[in-house]
Amino acid sequence: MNALPIIIGSLCVIAIAYRYYSAFIAAKVLALDDSRPVPSQTMYDGHNYYPTNKWVLFGHHFAAISGAGPLIGPVLAAQFGFLPGLLWLVIGVCLGGAVHDFMILAGSVRRKGKSLAEMARTEYESYTKNALVQLRRVRQGTQIEEAHMRNRQMIVRWLMANTKAIDVRRRDGKTFYVMADAAAFREGVGRLLAEVQRIKAVGDYAAAKALFETHGVHFEPALRDEVVARVDKLSLPSYSGFVMPSLALVTDASGAVTDVTISYPMDLTAQML
Repeated sequence: MNALPIIIGSLCVIAIAYRYYSAFIAAKVLALDDSRPVPSQTMYDGHNYYPTNKWVLFGHHFAAISGAGPLIGPVLAAQFGFLPGLLWLVIGVCLGGAVHDFMILAGSVRRKGKSLAEMARTEYESYTKNALVQLRRVRQGTQIEEAHMRNRQMIVRWLMANTKAIDVRRRDGKTFYVMADAAAFREGVGRLLAEVQRIKAVGDYAAAKALFETHGVHFEPALRDEVVARVDKLSLPSYSGFVMPSLALVTDASGAVTDVTISYPMDLTAQML
């Protein structure tokens, strides 16, 4: 069988995905903006952060991502024939590998050039702190009533009880939740997710109730009072919200974008309902 039609067809699929699917992700999902400054400009230091030609960056990125595909593809072809390997390389690249790397790269650019591991750690830290700060919203009673707040507290309290991922530290009469071990956090969340999936799969109501009654509903009133006092000193509201704007492009006769108009078609009540 002549390999040339397969090569041409694969290149055409990749080219179409690059032209249309990547453009969709760039415009609609990531909302890329050429005017946004990048870390090599805002954090320029002459060695770690340095504006570089796009073709040099392409070479570095290609070298970093081209390992697994060329290795797994031939192995699949040797085991199952050429078609699974071909599908892996073509469809897997267009819908999986390239999209993953594209989105991680955009996220890194928006977060001071951090790696994926560093970005994940930042999210872990934010989630951990939110479980403590959210107590400012419950100024009476000793129970959390809102489902999303229970969910957040359940995850953090479960991790505190079953892993070494989160430390409770006190300094100058103040309590802090500190995400101390990112690997333990990730492993613990995986175990908790497995248990939640088991509960959902078999309908184990007793286990679900015990999980939330133990970790997600109740809290220490003294800790809540401390958080409220700290928040009040900063004059922070218990709740905050915003109305989503509607953005409309303004174009000239040639179709080039010249401006963006902002309107608010809904008030907060209509938006939330």
